[in-house]
Amino acid sequence: ELLEMVKEYDCLIGPAHAFTPWTGMYKSFDSIYDCYGKAPDFVELGLSADTFMADTVAELKDFPFLTNSDAHSPWPHRLGREFNQIELEDMSYSSIKKAIKNKDIKANYGLVPNLGKYHMTACTKCYKLVDPLIAKENKMKCSCGGTIKKGVDFRISEIADYDEPKHPDFRPKYVHLMPLAELISTVYDKGVTTKTVQGKWQNLIDNFGTEIDILINTSIEEIAKTDPSISPAIEAFRNKTIHITPGGGGKYGEISFDKKLEKREAETLTTLDNF
Repeated sequence: ELLEMVKEYDCLIGPAHAFTPWTGMYKSFDSIYDCYGKAPDFVELGLSADTFMADTVAELKDFPFLTNSDAHSPWPHRLGREFNQIELEDMSYSSIKKAIKNKDIKANYGLVPNLGKYHMTACTKCYKLVDPLIAKENKMKCSCGGTIKKGVDFRISEIADYDEPKHPDFRPKYVHLMPLAELISTVYDKGVTTKTVQGKWQNLIDNFGTEIDILINTSIEEIAKTDPSISPAIEAFRNKTIHITPGGGGKYGEISFDKKLEKREAETLTTLDNF
């Protein structure tokens, strides 16, 4: 009904955070066509999924992907975590609509998926990662008494048609991101919203422009001149050598540079009797 109403007013419609366990479209449906009755205009992937995960689902080969995460707050580490690069004829809705309809997205920028707070199957109370098979056998109840939420990673595996992604020709590159303030927070071991972290963040922005340029384009040597403590962290991000403890159950993943973070190990089948 919503799709028909949207079309009547010449708007676009598609599922937001399509795989997430609370209200995502694939939480309730195994097929996007079962949900809408016909093809919507796009699929928004959410923080806990990326193109490589979504393109293991055969029916999604016909849809443009958008990366439009909801911010939840005005803090810089929440704003702009995900965005799309689209070449427009002019700054107008009609131009955006044309680009999406023509599957003409130039690039998707999105959070590293395992930093997303619903990436793995986990308890929503103690945040322990839980093997999905154990979770099912225990009726999605954790040993602490909390409720277990199925992770995006497992949900996609349930509906996937391929072991490896099969990208259609029109699929653009997907660029992984993580908030610069969280990198700074980890380096200085202070909260993201503290004066120290926000001051370091602002200093980098003042010197180099946008957060995305700092993360991806600005030379490490130039960053080191401004903040020699941060430059190794940004280099580790670019080289994909940062250690990530996956998110799940409503808790974001955590990053470290020395593997000292306590691992949120998943319960294994051998522990079922003690679950």
